[in-house]
Amino acid sequence: MTVRRVVVVGAGIAPAMAATALRRAFARGGVEVEWIETQGKASPGHTLAALPQLQAFHRLLGLSEADVLRAGAGSFTLARHFVGFSPGRDWWHSYGPIGRPFAALPFAQYWIKAHGAGFPAAFDYFGREAVAARNGRIRLADGASGAATAYGYHLDAAGYAALLRVQAVRAGVTIVPDSAPVASVEGGRISALTLSDGRRVEGDLFVDAQGSIRAALGEDALADAAVSGCDRLLTGSAPALRPMPLYSRVSAHGAGWSALTPLQDRTGVTVAYDSSLMSDAEAMVAAGAPLTGEPQFMPLKPFRRIQPWAGNVVAIGDAAEQVEPLGGFDLQRLQIACAHLVSLFPVDARAMPEAGIYNEELANFHARLQDFDVAQYSLNGRDEPFWQGARARPRSPELQARIDLFAARGMIIEFNQDSFAPDEWQALLIGAGLMPRSYDPQVDRVDEQAVMADLHAQLGAIQADVTAMDTHDAALARAMQA
Repeated sequence: MTVRRVVVVGAGIAPAMAATALRRAFARGGVEVEWIETQGKASPGHTLAALPQLQAFHRLLGLSEADVLRAGAGSFTLARHFVGFSPGRDWWHSYGPIGRPFAALPFAQYWIKAHGAGFPAAFDYFGREAVAARNGRIRLADGASGAATAYGYHLDAAGYAALLRVQAVRAGVTIVPDSAPVASVEGGRISALTLSDGRRVEGDLFVDAQGSIRAALGEDALADAAVSGCDRLLTGSAPALRPMPLYSRVSAHGAGWSALTPLQDRTGVTVAYDSSLMSDAEAMVAAGAPLTGEPQFMPLKPFRRIQPWAGNVVAIGDAAEQVEPLGGFDLQRLQIACAHLVSLFPVDARAMPEAGIYNEELANFHARLQDFDVAQYSLNGRDEPFWQGARARPRSPELQARIDLFAARGMIIEFNQDSFAPDEWQALLIGAGLMPRSYDPQVDRVDEQAVMADLHAQLGAIQADVTAMDTHDAALARAMQA
């Protein structure tokens, strides 16, 4: 028996994204998608950072870039700038490659050798996107003047959720509002949901973005997804920045961190902190910008569900995990979940062996994203008790192996479920102050004068390329007219 009816439960971005993706992927096969929309909406100050990978997912959902930017009061982003995690250090998580290979060897190996010999140019100076972000420049499409930059988005969560809801309707998703659907369990599976008016909604596959439907099958073990001691979040708004930066800025403070995310009409503010060390009033001061309106405060209790897919129910979004948003990976996690649900869509409604593969893949993808955040905490150089505790938190074996190899010779171990290229990991580790003790000995066989000439040529080419790019405002205006 094939899967013909999918029932999605929840409110906001996660159910809208899942419902639309499944309907657009399988409508021609006769799959019907009904979304039971429960109560709940994004807080007024909540902002989202999207990595470049979201562009491809928008195409699957049928969303135009202009619609996304208009609905989400969106801006472009080339990087996330991290400041103060170690005294006197900052680093850029930029979204394009850093440096170019030379004599068939990776750029980073030459830079490590040159840096050890006193070469002054920082590693991120060779990242075109990082340089462009600092200079407020971007190129959206390939052209005669150069290649497009790798860019993501900053989006207002409420506006983006509203757009996704509209797109779900356009895709043929049936939306039924109901505050508390009740699941009927038969033989370890959900057979139907009973709505408040007594209507019974049957389905072959249920996608739960609120948690109660998956919980009806019995709670599975929850993994700790904490990367620090932060247990509270502030979200709010500050006045818009002019000109709009092409990056978000994340600044460490004594009990956590704060982030400023530029949008067209405002600046999103997030403060994560340990409430035993910082009060809500102090968090408002730590925001780093004057707040407009009342901020929202919420508890932060990171977790990850070990088996998000059980029986015929798949938990996604906040029903599957909640994490500290240090790296701005919320949409990346949701995109990974929805993409895997599409690729592993069950072919038999009675037996769903795809669940085991889905659970394993999602666990590995999310663990590698968590490693990226843990690395920043683990390698911080601050003296406050909060940061000392962060350094003491355990590292995964995979992260420890990455750190050990990089510290020895500047190389990055790659895993199948990585979301980031070796360049991005190298930028993080170098930015945290972890300089390798050595480098690939093959570098020594290459003529040093030729290498230095190439390094200087790269710096000049990047600067010339960035100078020829559009300003953020000009690129945004053009994109929204499309």
